[in-house]
Amino acid sequence: MISGHELKKRFNDFAGWLVLRPLYFIIPYLPLRISYALAEKLGIFAYFILFPYRKRVMENLAVAFGREKTRGELKVIAREMSIHMVKGAVELLYSCSPFLHKIFERVRVIGNEHLEAALKKQKGVIAFSSHLGNFTLLGRRLEKDGYPFHTLRKDPKGPLLTRFYRSLEKMYGGRFIYVEPWKECLRTMMSRLRDNEIVCFIPDENKRHGGVKVDFFGQKASTAIGPAVLALRTRAPIVPVFIIRESDDTHTIMIEPEMEYEQSGDPERDIYTITSTFTRIIESYVRRYPSQWPWISNRWREKPPRKRVKVKRRDLSLMEQNSNDGGEE
Repeated sequence: MISGHELKKRFNDFAGWLVLRPLYFIIPYLPLRISYALAEKLGIFAYFILFPYRKRVMENLAVAFGREKTRGELKVIAREMSIHMVKGAVELLYSCSPFLHKIFERVRVIGNEHLEAALKKQKGVIAFSSHLGNFTLLGRRLEKDGYPFHTLRKDPKGPLLTRFYRSLEKMYGGRFIYVEPWKECLRTMMSRLRDNEIVCFIPDENKRHGGVKVDFFGQKASTAIGPAVLALRTRAPIVPVFIIRESDDTHTIMIEPEMEYEQSGDPERDIYTITSTFTRIIESYVRRYPSQWPWISNRWREKPPRKRVKVKRRDLSLMEQNSNDGGEE
C-alpha cells in the first residue's frame, strides 16, 4: 500500500511535469517583456493564494530579520521573492530552448580576475554559491566565457521531472555533477579538480545528515561540509561566486577573491572554520538581496542526532558518509 508521503511525492512530480512541459513549448516563443509581465502577475497571485507557503516564508523572515525589519517590510520581501521565483522559472525555460541567447546576453560578469588567479594555482577551484538570484544561469553563463565550470546538483524527487530536466540538459548543455550515486560524484569531483577545473557547491540548504551547525542569521543551521572537506583534501582554493537580479531584470555574476581561512591542524576544527566562513559570506549576500533568496526553505530545521565522526586529513571517508552535500535531503 502506498503511503501518504509517497502519494504526495508522486502527485507533486506529476503536477510539476504537467505544468512545465506545455509551458516549455509556449513561454520561450513569447517576447521576453511579455513573459516578464506575466511572471510578475503570476508571482503576485501565488503570494496571495498560497497561504501555507506564505506563512512559512514570513516565519523564516521573522527568524532572520524580526528585530531589524517591520512586519510590513517583511511582507514586501516575501511578495518580491514570489515574483523573483516565477521570473527565474521563466528564464530557465528560455535558457533551455533555442532562444537561450535572449537570457544569456542579459548576464554580465564581474571579478573574472579572481577566478583566473585561483586557476593559476593549478589545483582546480572549489566554488560556492547560493540559491540567490537566478542561480540556474550561473554555470552555463561562465561556461560561455570558456570556464570549465561544473555545478553539483540533485535530481528532482520524481522520475517525470528528472527525465524532463535531463532531456533539456542533453539538448542545451550545462556541466553538472550529480550527487547520486555519491561514490561516482566523489570520483568526478576529484578528477575535475586534478584537471584544474571548477567544482561549484550550493551549500545554503538544511543538511539533515552529516552537516555541522554554524551561525546563519544568528541561528544555528546544519550546513553541508563538502567544500571544507574537499578543500582540506586537495588544497584547492575556495572562491565565492554569486548571481543577482538587477532592477531591469538583467543579471550580474559577482566573483569574489579567494576565500581566506586559518588552519589549526585539527581537521574537525578546520572543517567548522571553513564552513562557518563560507556561510557568513552567503549570509552577507542574502542580507543585501533578501528578496532574491528562497525563504520557503526550511533552513533552520533540526537535524537528527548523529555520532561524532573523527576526520583524518587524508581520508575521504567522511565525505562518503555525507552523500548529499549539494543541498537539503
